[in-house]
Amino acid sequence: MNRILFLAAFSLIAAPAAFAADVDAFVAACTSSSNLDEEKCRCTGDNARKDLTADGFDYLVALLNNDKATIDAKRPGLGMEEQMKATLYMTKGPAKCAAAAATKE
Repeated sequence: MNRILFLAAFSLIAAPAAFAADVDAFVAACTSSSNLDEEKCRCTGDNARKDLTADGFDYLVALLNNDKATIDAKRPGLGMEEQMKATLYMTKGPAKCAAAAATKE
């Protein structure tokens, strides 16, 4: 019985937080709020999902969409470091994808 309780508790701790926004939502927000093409937005979104927490990623999508309600809801739960990382992600993330695409050509 103790083993079952331990495994159940561990699965709750180990389970990753759910992303409210997905990469497709990021791509839609990115292409509509920037001059980046879909390929670079998808690459940036894929990387952002890996680099940010679930809440940080959702916050970034909300920033791109200028979704004030979601921004206000997510901000208090983010630490200052994650908030800044998400806020500044678009200053370096797309360049990383552009550089990767250039090496493929």
